[in-house]
Amino acid sequence: MFCVECGIKIEQSFKFCPSCGHPTAPAVQLLAGRNKNSDQKPKATPITRLGLAAPAQPTAPRVMHAGGEIQDLYANGFQSKVSWDLSGQTPFTLECEIETSADAATIIAKPFHNGLWRNGGGQGQGKMLFLRGGRVSFDIGWVGCVNGRTNVSDNLRHKVALKFNKRRNKYEIYVDEKLDGDGLQSVPDHPETSVILGLSIGHQVNPMPNNGDMAPNFPNRLTNISNVWYSADGTRPHEEDEEFVKIPLTVPVAVAMPMQATVLVPPQAIKINNPSSGTISAPSSGWQDFCVGGRAVQSSNYSGSWGGAENAIRGNLNSSSGFSGSGSYAHTNPNDSSPTFRVTTKTVCTCFELRVYGRPGYQRRLKRVRVELLDSSDQVLSQFDYENNERKDAAAFKIVYANGVAGVAGVRLQKYGQLQGGDDKTFNLNAVQLWGV
Repeated sequence: MFCVECGIKIEQSFKFCPSCGHPTAPAVQLLAGRNKNSDQKPKATPITRLGLAAPAQPTAPRVMHAGGEIQDLYANGFQSKVSWDLSGQTPFTLECEIETSADAATIIAKPFHNGLWRNGGGQGQGKMLFLRGGRVSFDIGWVGCVNGRTNVSDNLRHKVALKFNKRRNKYEIYVDEKLDGDGLQSVPDHPETSVILGLSIGHQVNPMPNNGDMAPNFPNRLTNISNVWYSADGTRPHEEDEEFVKIPLTVPVAVAMPMQATVLVPPQAIKINNPSSGTISAPSSGWQDFCVGGRAVQSSNYSGSWGGAENAIRGNLNSSSGFSGSGSYAHTNPNDSSPTFRVTTKTVCTCFELRVYGRPGYQRRLKRVRVELLDSSDQVLSQFDYENNERKDAAAFKIVYANGVAGVAGVRLQKYGQLQGGDDKTFNLNAVQLWGV
């Protein structure tokens, strides 16, 4: 008998390969709960390896991850980490059910242990099954990406599958059991990568996670994850017309894996240059400004319609000092004791960076600003107090949300605390930009 994982010859009596630890045919047969050569169901007694029991059914119906809950988690084998072979050598089918309204979210990924997409100068050594624009995508390296066609971000239950068809040498995306897209393989994953569930990952070489346009945490229901590799007799990779098995993952691994790859970074405020005019390009490829096309309101206007809030979400920096027309600023009334500026984004998004540009020369009006990211019910998702004690500069700042804030539907700016002599309580804004995916 030969191991279907590493190919070495092993004894018939072995339940696990002594080289790679993969379960052999008898073990897979028992876990499947069915003998392929008969209609008799064997007694589903646990098999133990290294002290970890692996019953035929998962022992925990819910496993928490950063964004929500995972239910009925399965994976291939009894390993110390979830196995997902993306070498381009082994056929597999990865299945799951999703239910979400998010346009962008990670389903399952293989980053390095620091949570990054790549390590050093290599290209695309990490892999990820994720949502992009509400459609299922599988990144197969920087050469290309397999994209589905069906929008699944509708809060309905969808069955999603990724299959590596070795005969076609292609990765295939299925939505609700129908082929939704396919593409060629490119760069194999790196042996030092490991599987995480529902967590976002970064793609740059520097240590900041989520630096780039990778998908954020999965915010809703991610259920029935199954890595289906082997036929019920365990002797060869599956073919189209065979019966396949789901081998359950032991609970201690399921709990530990989502936690070890994530690196939580608190929001950070950084002073930025404040040019008087021009267009600000996206800080990272794939990001867009979700304030443009949204709706802005503020607690008061400078005078009549002058200084309206919409002046700050045009997507450009203003070229004049007026308070009406295309080259104007947002300006609250000087008598407004509690000025507030609010933007409802054009769509719900994941925010990675918020930029606030004050009117050049009036940086004292950008002191003690409380920044709140809001969901669609006006609940605060993230709050950051920007102090700005330096009067001579810092007329513009950005807040970096390295891990991303999912479900953002708006941003609110308001003054907080006691202003000191010489400070200005009004909002006089050149531009407010919310960058994300």
